[in-house]
Amino acid sequence: LPDGSAAAINGQHQAYFPSDICRGVIELVTPDGKRLQSRPIGLSYDDGSNTVLIAILTNSIGQLTSSNQITYPHAFEGANASLRYIYTKAGFEQDVVVQGQLPSPEAYGFSADKTRLQMLTEWFGAIEPVQTHNPINPKSGLSDTTLTFGTMEMTRG
Repeated sequence: LPDGSAAAINGQHQAYFPSDICRGVIELVTPDGKRLQSRPIGLSYDDGSNTVLIAILTNSIGQLTSSNQITYPHAFEGANASLRYIYTKAGFEQDVVVQGQLPSPEAYGFSADKTRLQMLTEWFGAIEPVQTHNPINPKSGLSDTTLTFGTMEMTRG
């Protein structure tokens, strides 16, 4: 768009992207007209008992990297990683693309074999989702919850 932001509007839902991920919000409009807003916060490590923030969102100007992808390069202070958003007619995805070695979990007093990398994203101004708790994955030991916002679902990621 002329102001540097971007919009994806040719599917059953619409997505709007700020030019600078740190100064704006991602807005998603569901097929039934519900508005969901989000903003990435940062990356953290979690070992099941403790969590530590290892990288925070920083200024990053979005780039159209494909006809349906916006990438915010080097979007974190404390980690060499970018954010990529993929829009399809059937869905919407937020990915962290790690481009360099992350700090080791041991540097924060965590055990590498029990520690998971998390992407923290704040959702606000949205309706309260219906939560469906899924079984614990026997291989990873992780639990998962599906969030339903009207006709859209946030599923296992």
